[in-house]
Amino acid sequence: MPSSTIRSISITVSDDDGATAPRRTRAGRRKVVRSLGQRAVRLVARWWPILLLLPAVALLLFEASRLRASPSPPPVSSSLGRLDPTTRLVHGVREREFLTLFRSTLARPQIPRALVVPNSQ
Repeated sequence: MPSSTIRSISITVSDDDGATAPRRTRAGRRKVVRSLGQRAVRLVARWWPILLLLPAVALLLFEASRLRASPSPPPVSSSLGRLDPTTRLVHGVREREFLTLFRSTLARPQIPRALVVPNSQ
């Protein structure tokens, strides 16, 4: 047989055969009654990516509108970068806190008795 020959099977169908055959009717499906909680769970399970994305987009838009609406405040001049010494007013003159404390401890030294060595003569 040549390879170019098409093989086919012919099936004959008459109109009388299909009309006389008894049809089986499907049993009616019962509608499943779901509670409100079950419906909510199915809804959340189906739409969770959108429910997660909506608050994020809303927050982004809110923050962007706040940035656009409010003018930028002038820069605050602070002395955090400067290392000014701590001063104290003594007799109308500003003196460094360290020098004041140092002078007061020199004027009245407090030496513990355990460190005092008696004269050995």
